[in-house]
Amino acid sequence: MPGGEKRKGTSPYVNEVAASMDMHGGTPGEPDWQGRYIEHLSQDVHAIRESLERTEQRIEARVSEIVHESMEQARHLDAARHEDVNSIREDLRAMRSDVNGLNRWLIALVIITLLGIGALTYTAISTMHSLL
Repeated sequence: MPGGEKRKGTSPYVNEVAASMDMHGGTPGEPDWQGRYIEHLSQDVHAIRESLERTEQRIEARVSEIVHESMEQARHLDAARHEDVNSIREDLRAMRSDVNGLNRWLIALVIITLLGIGALTYTAISTMHSLL
């Protein structure tokens, strides 16, 4: 490249080869520059693959961690909900028992009231009959 400019977006080796070509009138300084360039590209590809594999492993680990945390939260919420449902069931049983007890007292009150009304009626009729 004229003036020793570097190409943007290329690897340092590409810039080195281009500089070598500029210094020697457009021909590479080494007879096997293409082989070295391909070898360098191969190393770059290998490094990128390794980097991607490490990134993939980190992503898999994080996803696994998130899934595990989510499952733990779901189990905790399920246990809490189960406790709440059991508590509500116990409260309903207690209310049902209270209602049954109140029903017995209500029936007893109705019977006593009917007996009282019957006694008052009998007293009123006997008093009216004795007055006549």
